[in-house]
Amino acid sequence: MAQHVKVSDEIEALRKRREKLDAKLREAQARQKEQEREEQEKRRLIAGTVFLDFMAANPDSELARTLSQLLDKHLTRAIDRALFPALVSVNGASANVAKPD
Repeated sequence: MAQHVKVSDEIEALRKRREKLDAKLREAQARQKEQEREEQEKRRLIAGTVFLDFMAANPDSELARTLSQLLDKHLTRAIDRALFPALVSVNGASANVAKPD
C-alpha cells in the first residue's frame, strides 16, 4: 500500500509541474505573438515612411502615381483619407490622381 501512495503522490506532483509548465508555455507564446505583432508594425511604419518620402521627393514618378492610386482606392474612411490631403478634394470626394501620360 505504501508503494501505491508514493505513485499517486508522484503523479500529483507531475500534474502540478505540468500545469506550471503549461502556464509558462502560454506566457512565452503570448510574448512571442506580441513581439511578432510589434515587429510587423515596425516593418509597416518603416515601409510607409520610405514610400511617403519617395512620393514627396518624386511626385511625378510612375511609382508615386501608383501609390497614390492605391491609397485612393483603399482609403475608404474619411478619417483615414483626411491624413492624405492630396487625395481629398474640398467636398471630400476623391481628388484627381495624376495619371500616366
